[in-house]
Amino acid sequence: MKRLHLHFMVQNRRNSRLSWVRHLGVKKLLRELFLGQGIYVSRATSKDELESLLHLTCLWTPKESLTRVGSRFDGGYVIPDVVPGYTTCHSAGVGDNCDFEMALAASGTRCFLLDGTIDKLPIQTKYTQSQISFEKTNLDSFKSSSGTDMTHWLASTESTLEGKRLLKLDIEGSEYAVLWNVNSDQLAQFYCLVIEFHHVDAILLGPVKWIYADVMKKVTESHKLVHVHPNNCSKPIRYGDTYIPSVLEMTFVRNDGVLARAKSTHLPSPLDAPNLPDKEDFALHKSWYMTTPQAGNVQTTRGLS
Repeated sequence: MKRLHLHFMVQNRRNSRLSWVRHLGVKKLLRELFLGQGIYVSRATSKDELESLLHLTCLWTPKESLTRVGSRFDGGYVIPDVVPGYTTCHSAGVGDNCDFEMALAASGTRCFLLDGTIDKLPIQTKYTQSQISFEKTNLDSFKSSSGTDMTHWLASTESTLEGKRLLKLDIEGSEYAVLWNVNSDQLAQFYCLVIEFHHVDAILLGPVKWIYADVMKKVTESHKLVHVHPNNCSKPIRYGDTYIPSVLEMTFVRNDGVLARAKSTHLPSPLDAPNLPDKEDFALHKSWYMTTPQAGNVQTTRGLS
């Protein structure tokens, strides 16, 4: 009986190893089949890791009341209503809409715009001569023949450091590289940051979640989130109890411009509107903004050796 029992144990172990080998073979085959169609299959971010990512941002109450500037739909952003106004606005990414910058210029803000994908601004008004400067180039993490970095951009604008300055980034995914490489002191020069984060749903992939975590930690060292709105350009992905949008519009205010963590906030607010009015809109899941700030256990790229 002992020999028979031992035989079964050995046989089960062999079968287990064979099953695992076959499993790996099937996984490799499926991965190659998907890759042939341009789809890469990888392990998703765990639900615990996702929760830690969401803990990196939580809503704070700004000293000033919030207001919507620009278009009612796409091209409008929610920012603090500062008095007497923002002295400068550095805006990277224009496309076919510059309503936000035009509205700021009309209030007396000196605006500096960058976009290498267009030849001229979509709107020409009296403010484009006196209050708005446009350069056909892209904002990147380094200076090149097709783009510039934050250091050279700020140096070339010769803008004043006095008053409250605003930075807006809508650069189709390049915001991660720009924020990763920007000097923290340069970031702290701006009272308000309006950043459109793209490919947010990619945080379900390992390497991307590390970059996202690192960028969010860097931004929230000097600024705090005061408003967030999902772009309804595409439907969010459901992962467990959380819905992950592909694009998030986030407004941050420097630490000296916030009072305390928001105790109860319901989004969307009356200031919000769908970016695309002809598409179905959706609310952002509260786990994105009503969380307790903590370091979390998500490994960042700075922690990698």
